[in-house]
Amino acid sequence: MEPPRLPPDAVAVAVDGSDGAARATAWAVEHARTARLPLVLVHAAPAADAYGGAVWTERPEAGHVLSREDEAALGAEATQVLDAAESAVRSADGELPVVRAPMLGDPRVALLDVARHVGLVVLGSRGRGPVRSLLLGSVSASVARHAACPVAVVRDHDADPTVRRVVVGVDGSEGSRQTLRYAYGFASLRRAPLLVVHCYWDVVAAVNRSLDRSISDEEVADLGVVVAELVAGLAEDFPDVDAHVILRQGLVDTVLTNEAMPGDVIVVGHRTHRSPQQFLYGSVAIAVLERAESTVLVVPLDTAPS
Repeated sequence: MEPPRLPPDAVAVAVDGSDGAARATAWAVEHARTARLPLVLVHAAPAADAYGGAVWTERPEAGHVLSREDEAALGAEATQVLDAAESAVRSADGELPVVRAPMLGDPRVALLDVARHVGLVVLGSRGRGPVRSLLLGSVSASVARHAACPVAVVRDHDADPTVRRVVVGVDGSEGSRQTLRYAYGFASLRRAPLLVVHCYWDVVAAVNRSLDRSISDEEVADLGVVVAELVAGLAEDFPDVDAHVILRQGLVDTVLTNEAMPGDVIVVGHRTHRSPQQFLYGSVAIAVLERAESTVLVVPLDTAPS
């Protein structure tokens, strides 16, 4: 039997039987249903004999999607995890197209492979592994850092898949323009208001190499004009989005996580490959992921070195 092909632009969610994965699945179902996209249930089994002994003489490479026959060969636990996840999806939406994607290998490698073929990967913040006591699980952190598509990390506080509000950070750069456009599109799709946050302390620090310099009222006003121009163009493209802009002095990760509450989704851009000049901006997404108590949606701004 040939392994299933992943539908392009689909919403993929990692399932492992944990409570975090169940919350992520509920969130992914709501998003897929709203976007009218198929849902892919991804379960990655370790390549070691964790399911009762070797079942292949030649093991598939990590990230290989297995057939239903191979899924059965993995053992009862893998099948039970996928069965339970599919049952939960069917209970929430019996019409939603669902593809099962059992995979063999390191979950991080498997999910990064999936991210090359789908439009969004959804993860819980912690799974069932030995690092579940950490604020952010190693799988979620690694996938968010390196994925080729946007990654949503659903927090434990977000039991309700409804998006209350979208919060996005901008700094006037080309990268933040891409992030802002994605945030507008996401807010439009989920019918949620949008809060655009411009954190100007980091911009001034990057230019002056110091956090000690005070920014003048005139400079704040100039920054407000830059953000207003960004928003004005997108407001025409997304007239249904109720957007508000605020300017805050402070570190981006601190400001964004303080502004967002459970039920909000923070949208932040991330450069998977960056030059030394881009390091500060590129590190913001991971800092937000580590601090946030609300769901974070990390948008990759490039997939190749600049």
